[in-house]
Amino acid sequence: MKTATLTAFLAAAAAFTPSLAHADDDEPSAPTWFGGGTLDLMPVGSLDLKVATESRSADTSMAWGFGGLVEKHINPVVSVGVAPRYVVDLKGADAPKSASQLDLRARFALGGEAAPGTRLYALASPGFSWMFLPDDPGHANSPRTSSGFVLGVGAGVQVALAPKLVLVVEAGYQLGFQNGTSYVDNSSGVDFTLSSSFLQLSVGLVEALD
Repeated sequence: MKTATLTAFLAAAAAFTPSLAHADDDEPSAPTWFGGGTLDLMPVGSLDLKVATESRSADTSMAWGFGGLVEKHINPVVSVGVAPRYVVDLKGADAPKSASQLDLRARFALGGEAAPGTRLYALASPGFSWMFLPDDPGHANSPRTSSGFVLGVGAGVQVALAPKLVLVVEAGYQLGFQNGTSYVDNSSGVDFTLSSSFLQLSVGLVEALD
């Protein structure tokens, strides 16, 4: 009697187990690709100018950035992506005119899940930047751009608002190493450094793409 009961139980288990495994296979996998936009605020920063042996620095007023974000989660710890951004109202605190800036940046993040649906991470964002300077009516040949390498570092949190919608909040600092050439006073050109560095606060929404 016991043998018959055990045999019936094993047969039922054998029939049930494959269906259970199949049910697990049908569960949707977590998304790995995300895309969306961000609004960036630069409350404090500096503009640094150097020509030959002369240099000066000015604190910046409030600047704003409008960015995009595409990110791939390689695994629960590592993610990589791109984060282009256009910055407006970039100027010294007392300057009458402002510049704008285009940042084309990669991003690399390391982090983990702090709670269900919440991810904390540190990130680095190297890239290349172009600063577009305001026109100078008195100098037709005045420089229009200063370009070069930028590097941002910071930390952030991503919070799932819905199964495929994520809130992104980040804070960090970006260092700029832009430079250019002026032909105003010398036909052969004078090299200069005009770089921007600032604290950056960012909030955005991204959506799962897979």
